[in-house]
Amino acid sequence: MNKFFRIFTVLISAAAIVLVNTICKPCHGFMPMPCEHSTYIAEFVLAFVLILNISTLFIKKKAVQPLTALLNIASGIFLLFIPAFGRCQVASMSCNMKTFPTLRSVGLLISAFSAVFLVIIILKGSSRRRSYANAK
Repeated sequence: MNKFFRIFTVLISAAAIVLVNTICKPCHGFMPMPCEHSTYIAEFVLAFVLILNISTLFIKKKAVQPLTALLNIASGIFLLFIPAFGRCQVASMSCNMKTFPTLRSVGLLISAFSAVFLVIIILKGSSRRRSYANAK
């Protein structure tokens, strides 16, 4: 179950990086647009999530799991608020129609799945402690 959540998060973040750079590309003008800067920040966060989850697939320590889930939740919430760093004022621009809704959806997916994973970790840990205490 642990690897499933991490692999799912890796796939979602990799797909989001590809989408933001291809189909859901933000606006581009003669000068740097504010939405481009926001997209760069989002790409950095998605790359962080991708590298974090790939690296923790190879770490066997149980203490890393809750920390990874918390960092994924924080990153997902951060992606929800990416438009606050800058966006176009026209609602029909590509960034407002494609890029930011995609980033919000990805942020919601990452944080929701990581929250479920964190709850599972906590419940498993508490049930192990109870069974250990009952064995004594």
